[in-house]
Amino acid sequence: MNLALTAFGFYLLFALFHSVTAHEIFKTWLARQFGQYFVEHFWRLIYCVVSYFLLYHVFGAYVLAHETYEPVIIYPYWLREILTVVRLVGITVNYWAYIQLDYFEFWGIKQAWQGILDWRNPSWRPIPLAGVQRLEVKGIYHFCRHPALAGGFLFMVGL
Repeated sequence: MNLALTAFGFYLLFALFHSVTAHEIFKTWLARQFGQYFVEHFWRLIYCVVSYFLLYHVFGAYVLAHETYEPVIIYPYWLREILTVVRLVGITVNYWAYIQLDYFEFWGIKQAWQGILDWRNPSWRPIPLAGVQRLEVKGIYHFCRHPALAGGFLFMVGL
């Protein structure tokens, strides 16, 4: 049970990081510190690298380092089956969310590449991004605003 609480704590740490850094007040502060060009072109990639670290290297490494083969809780068969379905729903939600996105845009690679190419050109213009300048409302985003987070949470609950 301690492992589950620790893993949930790391997930809450990521959720806090996401909530604070995705807020416009934070991005405005960041633009004052480093410039709007930095925010438009490089912040999303940096954010994704830090998020990856929080979700994989902190949560994943902790779980893998403390993995035991002795069951902590023995579930009845019917509950194990329900948890398996919850995990599969989480995977499905994540897959549905990611297939309708441009991966390079989602991870910030497209913006960073454009920022490197336009580095010396002072007449840059903001890159239109899904969910930033335009609200994504098709597919899974019609039902859920943050399907990747929802799918990840369902997957973790199913564990």
